[in-house]
Amino acid sequence: TLSGKSPLFVVDGFPRPIEYITISEIESVSVLKDGAATALWGARGANGVVLIQTKRGKYKSLEFSADYKRGFGFATKQAQMADAAGYAEAVNEALVNDGLSLRYSDAEINAFRNNLHPYLYPNTNWLKEGLRDHSDNNQLNLSFRGGGETSRYFAVIDYKNDLGLLNYSDFDDRFSTQLRRYDLNIRINLDVDITSSTTYQVNLLGMLNETKRPGTIAANAVFDALYTIPSAAFPVFAESGIWGSDNIFQSNPIAQIASTGYHRSTNRMLQGDMRLKQNLSTLISGLSAELAVAYDNNATFAEPYNKKYKYEINVPTMDPVSGEITNVNTSVFGEESALSFSSSLSGQYMRTALEGSLKYEKFFDNHGVNASAIYRQESHIPDGRNNSRYRQYILGTASYSYDD
Repeated sequence: TLSGKSPLFVVDGFPRPIEYITISEIESVSVLKDGAATALWGARGANGVVLIQTKRGKYKSLEFSADYKRGFGFATKQAQMADAAGYAEAVNEALVNDGLSLRYSDAEINAFRNNLHPYLYPNTNWLKEGLRDHSDNNQLNLSFRGGGETSRYFAVIDYKNDLGLLNYSDFDDRFSTQLRRYDLNIRINLDVDITSSTTYQVNLLGMLNETKRPGTIAANAVFDALYTIPSAAFPVFAESGIWGSDNIFQSNPIAQIASTGYHRSTNRMLQGDMRLKQNLSTLISGLSAELAVAYDNNATFAEPYNKKYKYEINVPTMDPVSGEITNVNTSVFGEESALSFSSSLSGQYMRTALEGSLKYEKFFDNHGVNASAIYRQESHIPDGRNNSRYRQYILGTASYSYDD
């Protein structure tokens, strides 16, 4: 459609994002594409509707399962970067093509190639310095399923973490700046037979999520910096032990990983819904009614711990004939500051829904008749002004089938 291509995801009868659903929770998935089926969800169903049903308990049973996975991630598609000597020769070639004078002398290129003055004419492999060989991830899943004569339950606890690829993340022993993610999901689905014709359902999903990254640079910006700075620009550390830099970039990507503090983001979510089902076949065979309510609350908190770092710029002068260093102009910028801390609510939303329906389903030999009347209202209230949305539906459906 003109507004996008994402389908509408409906979890246990209510529109919800699917990134919080784990595979172990899913009982069935149905894809609705025809107009009659998607029309039940209004304009939101224009790109199709995906119905997801989570697992429910079983009568007179007890099941338990445990599953653990450990994985490794590798940065397999890294570009081959030029070394310092190759970069210097390419710069000289570009300048000659533009009719300009050379930037590097033969003696300086030789210093790059043979590592003669590593702090003044460095050959820094920024990708190798900034990235570990692999990342690690773990996932533990525990599920419980069972029930008695009148009640059923399904519960699952799912924990997973992902530890990133950054090097120097433990440079400061007070904190870690590694790209990290932790997720804990707990789901409980409960069914209770109040009477032989009345069933009460409760679904609860709680989630805690935490992500971490270096303090003043976003995750994608880390990789941009590692790919942007030439190997000949400056060393990771100056000879004095201070972070290295130059007059062009005026920063150091390794220092941005290691020495700018860290940023923690915590997401807390609760999804809950209740559904009451009443079989009315004692009045009219095939007639039933349902009443359901849902409430979702999602909040994200940001906690930046930031600090500044000191860096040193060295501009050498080399004799082009002898290759000796005749002068070094040294400047120090920045400061080693203490950690600063702040906390804020960076995002929040609340969703509520109410649904009532009356359904009729009857089969006569090869004939099938199905009809329903549905009332639904929803609200989505995020933080910020004029962002709230409300929807209200009154729906009627009828269908007939012959021999399916």
